[in-house]
Amino acid sequence: MNVEWLIALVVVVMLIALVSTFTVGFSRSNREENSDYMKRTGRNWTNLALLYAVIFLIVLLIFFIVWKS
Repeated sequence: MNVEWLIALVVVVMLIALVSTFTVGFSRSNREENSDYMKRTGRNWTNLALLYAVIFLIVLLIFFIVWKS
């Protein structure tokens, strides 16, 4: 089974998700509608980083399971 294209697809989707997250997070409407957002940026960044780390580990685990079979 050729999984290189699957790996490339996962990387592309993850990069799109990362760029989209930053775009939404720094949008003007997001800052104006939720004034409390900028007060909690440290916790928001920590939660976001943990979310990306967990998703990355899950994808990596799936990759190794597919790679071994």
